[in-house]
Amino acid sequence: MQGDSTEITLRFSSIMLADESLSLQPVNGDSLVLTVYNPGYLLSSQREERRQAFRCFPNPVQDGRLNLTAPYPMQEARIYNMLGREVYRLRSPGTRNWAFRLPGGWPPAYYLLPVYSEGGRVNKQLLFIP
Repeated sequence: MQGDSTEITLRFSSIMLADESLSLQPVNGDSLVLTVYNPGYLLSSQREERRQAFRCFPNPVQDGRLNLTAPYPMQEARIYNMLGREVYRLRSPGTRNWAFRLPGGWPPAYYLLPVYSEGGRVNKQLLFIP
């Protein structure tokens, strides 16, 4: 390969499938274009910035304490029960590390936690154990 990459086109034709009685049935062909890059070639002159993935711990939640870490500043967290009802909403101070305490009195169950940040929304499933 002389350059940084090359394109390879794969064409599929004369495809036959066997049905339940082993009779051959023709299938329409298609094509696929693959780009193969030269090993060691840099695709960008900019360094790739690796961000830490969203984390939610401890999970299962005990004693109502919950810690969130995200690659972008968080704006809001909501908690829904498995029936889709919102049971809690909390506004974030706009940080990437957030620790808070959930109110007590919830039954032990799974809950859905969507967290909204500048980078979008992340959904996590929480197991709440009082």
